[in-house]
Amino acid sequence: MFFLSGVAKYLFVPHGEAVVFAMLASYFLSRTLVPHHGQVLLREHDDAEIEENASSRNPFIRFSSRVRGRLRAFFATVICDLLDVMRGQRPVFLILFLLFAVGSLGLAPFLGQISSPR
Repeated sequence: MFFLSGVAKYLFVPHGEAVVFAMLASYFLSRTLVPHHGQVLLREHDDAEIEENASSRNPFIRFSSRVRGRLRAFFATVICDLLDVMRGQRPVFLILFLLFAVGSLGLAPFLGQISSPR
């Protein structure tokens, strides 16, 4: 990439830089954030630990604890209730799912078309 010149330089160097930066960001996240979240999210938490994290002096721990608490509350109330309703109405859910899947096939003629602003 460093030895290209002319039009090839303007075409390929930005792409190469984008790939390099994406790989560096991926490596950084895979070595820092992903193991931390795996360690935190894959173990059991008691209420005292959650309260301790919520009152921590570290702003990142407070933010992470707050977000995880909200996600757990949302999942426990909305998603679990919705799944319970769907589990009780299996035939209705199956029919609605199949209608949605078949209906989405109607979008196939529009694949690959670019809409222009009018």
